[in-house]
Amino acid sequence: MKLAHIEASLVGQHLAKGEALKLVDRDHEAFKVVVEQDLEKEKINFNINRSYKHASNVVASNCG
Repeated sequence: MKLAHIEASLVGQHLAKGEALKLVDRDHEAFKVVVEQDLEKEKINFNINRSYKHASNVVASNCG
């Protein structure tokens, strides 16, 4: 969701939080459909059970 806000601001647009969430949901559903089609084509039995919409990009370092 945060990435969608950043991308919109780079092209001078404002993106409301609700609209960003809708875009995330749409992208997740599209990804799931494509993966399921590919798995079915290759006859691989696999299910997507979880989807994460919030991520943290954290870098940890041991400076001691």
